[in-house]
Parts: sequence; structure tokens; C-alpha cells
Amino acid sequence: MSKIKEIIWMVKPKTTFNYISKCSKCNRKMDFYNSKKFRINANQKLVDVWLIYRCTECDTTWNIPIYDRVSPKKINPEIYKRLLANDEELAWEYSFNKDVIRNNSIQVNYENIEFDLVGEHLTEEDIINNEYDMINIYIKSQYLFDIKVLNVLKVGCDFISRSMLSRLIENGIVSGITLKEKIKDNQCITVVCNKYRNLKLKEKENLV
Repeated sequence: MSKIKEIIWMVKPKTTFNYISKCSKCNRKMDFYNSKKFRINANQKLVDVWLIYRCTECDTTWNIPIYDRVSPKKINPEIYKRLLANDEELAWEYSFNKDVIRNNSIQVNYENIEFDLVGEHLTEEDIINNEYDMINIYIKSQYLFDIKVLNVLKVGCDFISRSMLSRLIENGIVSGITLKEKIKDNQCITVVCNKYRNLKLKEKENLV
């Protein structure tokens, strides 16, 4: 029976997305950052809610529609309370919300996203010198954002390059991903340790 080790990697972005739009003051396309504040306008029995973004250069505001002309009764009471309180975690959630991005035709700057990877990182020695046949790595993220699995692997297994990962996939040593694939919550990557050990042994033999 195969001995399997399981590891969980939690991907935690350090910042929210910057959005890109033409700034009326700078008169050119600029990055706008999440101010983590909401604007709420009440008009009789209906409300409008926006998430406020600001130009990184001049601080001009850009209001991103979240709710448009809806009754407060149709908004979850807990969510509405958090909107009124400028809840920072909620502002993060909306920033990464794909419906908000799609419905408002927002251009996202994916370049500015940095992340921490929480969990047991692996060295090459960890894969070669262990008692396990396989290692299952589960990638989890509270927010879904466009970052390649390869970039996550480079952090969690810092000895892996793009060309090396391509070879490992081709040889059936790593499975569950493709080179261009972007992370999905609870995605599982499998590393077959025995095959990796054999590969490294063959490489050493070829050098002799």
C-alpha cells in the first residue's frame, strides 16, 4: 500500500488587484488601488453601493458599482452592516469578485499581485530523502485570482523551474496541473517520489 504525505499550501495575496482605467485628472490610463471604503447613496427606498478605487498617481476616485438601485431589504443584513462599516475584508472580497470585474468590464492589472505561501515548503532533499511514495499538495485560496500554479510551485519548491516542471509532468512525476494552468481552490498536485528518485539516480549515472 502506497505511503502518501499530504501538504496544504494556503495562497494569501498581500494586496488587492489594481484596476486600470483612464484617469480624468492624469488624462491617461492609470492604475487605481482599492481604498477599502464604500460609498452608499440612499434614494427614497433604493440604495446604490460602490467600492471606491483611487488613482495611484493623483488619488482621483473611481467608484465601482456593487449594488445598483436595490432595496436594502434585498441585501443580506450582515453584508449591509459591513458595507456601512467600511469592512476591509469585504472590500477585499469584492476586489477579487469575478462577477464585479466582468459586470463592470474592468481591466485588471495582475502584475502588482504579490502573495505569501503558508504551509510546508519542499526542498529537493525533502522529495528524495523521505519514506513516502507520493506527496499530495493541496492549494487553497480564500480569493480566486489569476496566478499560475507554476508561480506557486516556484515559491513552495524553490528548486523547480518552468523547464524542469515540464520534464516532470512529461515523465509522470508531477500530475494534476499543466504549465499554463491558473490556481483553483483545493487543487491537488501529486509528486511521485519514487519516480523522482529514479530520475535523479539516472542523471547521476549519466554524469559518471
